[in-house]
Amino acid sequence: MTNTMSNAPSVLAPIASSERIRAVDIARGLALLGILLVNARFFFGTLAVALYPEEIPVGLTPTYTDFAAWSFVEFFCTYKCMSLFSLLFGFGIAMQVDRLVRAGQSRWSFGARRLGVLFFIGVLHGTLIWYGDILTLYAILGVIVLAAATLSAKALLRAIAVIVGVLVFLTIAGSVLGYIGSTYPEWFELPPIGETSVDTAASMDLRTDLRGFAAMKEAGGDIRSPVWRAAETAAFRDGPYLDALLFR
Repeated sequence: MTNTMSNAPSVLAPIASSERIRAVDIARGLALLGILLVNARFFFGTLAVALYPEEIPVGLTPTYTDFAAWSFVEFFCTYKCMSLFSLLFGFGIAMQVDRLVRAGQSRWSFGARRLGVLFFIGVLHGTLIWYGDILTLYAILGVIVLAAATLSAKALLRAIAVIVGVLVFLTIAGSVLGYIGSTYPEWFELPPIGETSVDTAASMDLRTDLRGFAAMKEAGGDIRSPVWRAAETAAFRDGPYLDALLFR
């Protein structure tokens, strides 16, 4: 008991600079920088502009520098930096669990506090500030990492094989269904992708005065429609806050 209590401060306290793994800290910093570059475009314009390079903001003319910057971020940062940061997040939890186990302390009481605070911050962030919040997911997955941190290598490999198999199946199934839906839209009673009648387009242009949920409904959930983009731009430019919160 005395040994456990004497180790408590060293476990809960931040790691000394001399004990830190500098390469991991550098990789974590680069991952955060890359995530910032990826998300920066979501703060610049509408959601459609952020996701589709062919969607040009009104009043702007893209240059070769813009396309070069987009290509650089897509090639070097998109999904790569998020994956790297996620890997390091799990690595950090595993390192903390190792210290706790060696000190004879419970990983659950320690992890519950940190992950609980992370989850609470994530809920506030995702609800009130930005739909792109990832902290809640990190908190939930952190619980899984805590549970798996003391498993044997063989058990972890089996779990990884099952997860990868499920993800591969879902990816293939999604691709097949997407191909069928775009090639044979009549099977699902959907209008062909990319084809919009003149009357429909004119109607959408006429309804760009709609705001909030009414605009979302009129646009049919299509973030690239003029109705959606006009309402989203107006929400962030003119308010009110509830409209901006809806599109956030």
